[in-house]
Amino acid sequence: MSRQSLSIRIALRYLFSRKSHAAVNVLSYISMAGVAIAATAMVIVLSVFNGFSDFTAQKISRFSAPLVVTPAEGKTIADADSLATVFMTVDGVTNAAPTITERAFAVAGDRQAPLVLCGIEPGGITARSMPDVIIDGTPMLIYDDYELPNTAISSVGVANTLRAFPSVPVNIRIYEPRRRARINPANPLAAFRCDSVVVTAVYRIDQNELDNDYLFVPLDFARNLLGYTTEASAIEIGIDNDADIGRISAEIGRLAGDCYKVADRIEQQHDAFRMINVEKWITLVMLTFILLIATFNVLAIMSIMIIEKRGNSVVLSSLGATAGTISGIYGWLSMLITTIGGIAGIMAGVVLSLLQQWFGFIKLGADDPSQLSIDAYPVSVAAGDIAIVAAVIIGIGFITALVTRFFLRK
Repeated sequence: MSRQSLSIRIALRYLFSRKSHAAVNVLSYISMAGVAIAATAMVIVLSVFNGFSDFTAQKISRFSAPLVVTPAEGKTIADADSLATVFMTVDGVTNAAPTITERAFAVAGDRQAPLVLCGIEPGGITARSMPDVIIDGTPMLIYDDYELPNTAISSVGVANTLRAFPSVPVNIRIYEPRRRARINPANPLAAFRCDSVVVTAVYRIDQNELDNDYLFVPLDFARNLLGYTTEASAIEIGIDNDADIGRISAEIGRLAGDCYKVADRIEQQHDAFRMINVEKWITLVMLTFILLIATFNVLAIMSIMIIEKRGNSVVLSSLGATAGTISGIYGWLSMLITTIGGIAGIMAGVVLSLLQQWFGFIKLGADDPSQLSIDAYPVSVAAGDIAIVAAVIIGIGFITALVTRFFLRK
């Protein structure tokens, strides 16, 4: 039998055998429980962050294209219509439509508000996803400057600010600065283009940046207001559900060239997801420090165990055990306490997270629950996070074992 195997077997015996003092057993289990609780907290917290990340991605996917092409420099794509036609030739692409996004100023009666004007194709990705988020009216986009009123789909924030609802049609005048106009101090309004729309639908997606100040209008309306012809701010690209988005993104990037950027849904909301990830890993670091503090109990119990088993150590030494073998016993003992506690904690964290994921026992608190997008904390258990927690616990257990052996040799 090798020296390591002997040390492990004796360490297991020390761990589970009765001690001469019952308090030593109790303290061993308390040390193990402290590590288990810290490991459980790490798994649950990481799973909650995963849940919020998945929830955000789900909300974004309702209202954004799988891929978006934007100019690498400047604000507009010069010949967006032709470029969209080229993208349609890529295998797996189902739709390619130019869009325009620009700041504007709106006036409705005695109310006024700055807003984000979005020009979209009625058959584009965004327009097709509108029916799923409409809370009032019918999502209808019509551009007709002469016979019929131009229509718009408003965010709930703009609708409330301008008091413009489908049931109470209000003429909204939208102003945009002329791109190549000279300002006439005697007539400053001449420096602006103006057109009007009527809101036919109001949407809410429960994302502040999209619910507060967005107004969607037909693409041709936005181009006419801005003085564009074939220009666009971006091109939305739809793909088949079973298509390889990575392959399509690479192919579109090759066709577009270095003058354009291709972004998927996650990259389109890079700042939001980056903030979630930063908070997640900062929280992991903080919980790791808590786990380190919990392992101080392990070091304390090891000191007691060394005193408790001093007679056994003398016997082992007289039987030929070296100092390295004896110190290895206590090193493995501290490693076992940390590892067993960590494994128990991980299992408990996974079970509790899955129960929350499936049944949603813990609810989000709110004065008016009907205003919440979800009523329970979102949770998503990821195998990668479990592996990270396990690696942290094993690493801390290894450090604890080294510290135990170092002080024992002293």
